[in-house]
Amino acid sequence: MDFKQTICENEEFDRLVSKLAFEIKNTLDVKNLAFVGVKTRGVPLAERLAKEIKKQTKQVVPVGSIDIAPFRDDNRNVKKAELKGFDFEVENKHIVVVDDVLFTGRTMRAAVSGVLAFGRPASVSVCVLCDRPGYLQMPVLARFVGVSLETAQDDVVSVSVKEIDKENSVKIYSY
Repeated sequence: MDFKQTICENEEFDRLVSKLAFEIKNTLDVKNLAFVGVKTRGVPLAERLAKEIKKQTKQVVPVGSIDIAPFRDDNRNVKKAELKGFDFEVENKHIVVVDDVLFTGRTMRAAVSGVLAFGRPASVSVCVLCDRPGYLQMPVLARFVGVSLETAQDDVVSVSVKEIDKENSVKIYSY
């Protein structure tokens, strides 16, 4: 894999998260809002969004996480996992499912299916740091997008977060 381009790092990365939080708080009722991060990198992004919304509004927004493995459409042999990852009720909440990259839509479709297994939210929105339009295989669109990237289909968009990777960055690699 060859390095192709750096999209953002550090302060620019943080500005994308702040921008997303601003858009979410101005669109949804933060008093009835919860974030669900898709493991792995969606979880720290969801936690950052909640922290940023608290900074902007003083409102605490709960954060849960979801492992999509039991809900994937290409893995029929996995038994439904015990539902865990949320310490809040999803009923009648505005749920924002957070992930690093939206590419084919399959991961996000599985995540939304997982959220719906917990109950009936008031609404479900998708939030991604990076959107790769043009390659969707599922009817999933992100309502909140940090950056939209025009990429080749075989490019790899790599998101790094400090909590896991010791740096904040979005980079593109090609094969």
